[in-house]
Amino acid sequence: MKRFLLHAVNDEDHLAPAREVFGLGELQTATISTAFMTASGLSLLQSVLEPIADRARIFVGIRNGITTVQSIQKALEIGCETYMVDTGSRQRIFHPKMYYSRSATRAKLLLGSANLTMGGLRTNIEASVLQELDPTEDAAFLADLEGKLDAMIIDYPNHVIRAVDAAQLADLQRAGRLSDERKGRPPEPAGSSSDRDLDTVPKMALHTNPSRVAKPIAPPVPPVAPAAPVARERLALVWESNGLTHGHLNIPTGANTNPTGSMPLGVGAMEGIDPRHYFRDEVFAALDW
Repeated sequence: MKRFLLHAVNDEDHLAPAREVFGLGELQTATISTAFMTASGLSLLQSVLEPIADRARIFVGIRNGITTVQSIQKALEIGCETYMVDTGSRQRIFHPKMYYSRSATRAKLLLGSANLTMGGLRTNIEASVLQELDPTEDAAFLADLEGKLDAMIIDYPNHVIRAVDAAQLADLQRAGRLSDERKGRPPEPAGSSSDRDLDTVPKMALHTNPSRVAKPIAPPVPPVAPAAPVARERLALVWESNGLTHGHLNIPTGANTNPTGSMPLGVGAMEGIDPRHYFRDEVFAALDW
């Protein structure tokens, strides 16, 4: 049995199929993999996850500007084994979206584009395939699916991090690796023009049904201890220059010329960096500009 979902352009969304996945009788294992997670999105599945929390695990990307500290806190409160996947770079994110469960006689897999957010499950345009599988006939496929996720935990111990407590999450939030769901909206794709007459596209009328959820309560943040010396393994290289000249460094040679104290960023040695946007949008994205 297969179903194709094209969420929001018709009267279906991803919430009912996701709940269906975790409604198998005598369920043995359940997995969610998502790039982005918010507490409001996870709340939509809370009622079906709580009864199976001891058999459920979540893999969720962090350091992406969207996954929130409140969502990880809620996952811990529900009781799911939760792993935060941090690639170490905002330019390379953990992106798979999957809702999966297996019992002795049945398995279900919802695989597609829907993140574990309000938008992913209810209001965005999302596409997925919901498929029912046979644990006997599809044993090799299911073993491959589960085995690759198991291997990721073992093969990347510094990047697939198990969530444990509020103190750990507070540290990740302070480091900019988890966002705060109370502060503003997540980034949205948008366009702008000085001449609004050039943009005449009205808001798309979609078949969506957003849910109302309570404003998330921030997890307790322990007192901040005096700063300790930063271990070098926690440092990340964000920019490196090519060979520099006096001209690059704006070091004057004339007796009557003062140094400017500036350096052009376009002489960097690292590929794929646009100095017009990289430092504002990537390196210092967590700051309030």
